[in-house]
Amino acid sequence: MSIKTINDIVTEEDGNTIVIFSKFGETLDLRHIGESRSGNWKIKDERDFNTVVIYFRNEVAKENLVFKGKFVDYEDVPDEENRKVVVMKEVKNIGTTDSMWTEFNTQNTSNPCLYIGNN
Repeated sequence: MSIKTINDIVTEEDGNTIVIFSKFGETLDLRHIGESRSGNWKIKDERDFNTVVIYFRNEVAKENLVFKGKFVDYEDVPDEENRKVVVMKEVKNIGTTDSMWTEFNTQNTSNPCLYIGNN
């Protein structure tokens, strides 16, 4: 599936969504079975999510992969205040995008972590 923006894959049924930018070699642990993790993000405790979308920039393969999963919880990052690891499950590769991060996220921001929904 070729994806242009986050709006192509996030629906009302997904609820509140956290969207994360990641590159090869950063703290990203994707698993087909069990829980996956992405961290070290500056996230306020009061934010509540249903869905996680990851825009993965693989600079070695020169492609942008898009993953989607269900939000499970946060884990604190030791010795780093207000930093969290996002824990998710049922993460699936749902396609690729030729869009740059700022176009994909539709908010024209270079921030690596953003939110969609009522948070």
